[in-house]
Amino acid sequence: SPGSLVICWMIMSGSMFRSPSDLRPWADQAGRIIHIDSFGNCVTNLTERELPVEKADCARLFFCGRQIDRFGSHFEQAQKSDEMFAYPGSAGYWEIALWCASAAEYTGAVKGTEILLELK
Repeated sequence: SPGSLVICWMIMSGSMFRSPSDLRPWADQAGRIIHIDSFGNCVTNLTERELPVEKADCARLFFCGRQIDRFGSHFEQAQKSDEMFAYPGSAGYWEIALWCASAAEYTGAVKGTEILLELK
């Protein structure tokens, strides 16, 4: 629902955007955070149908003022990095994570936060 949307600020190409919704004309798919697990990983409603693992290196996710362009096939690939990372979780949904930290706390994301998928 619109009331649960977290308003995020994003700077892209020198232009200011209030939220991922402002980017929607350029986005290939809009989604939301549907769950935050006990580790602080943000589970999205995007699946491999929207973003196949083999095409992830040609994609970007935008949410909470951040751009994510590191993808892998499993969480272990995020090891020893301080960058946000996305991977398909065990339930089949793409998850956004940080190695040894809470992606939700780091970004301020909550259930319902909007995300955008852009295919390069």
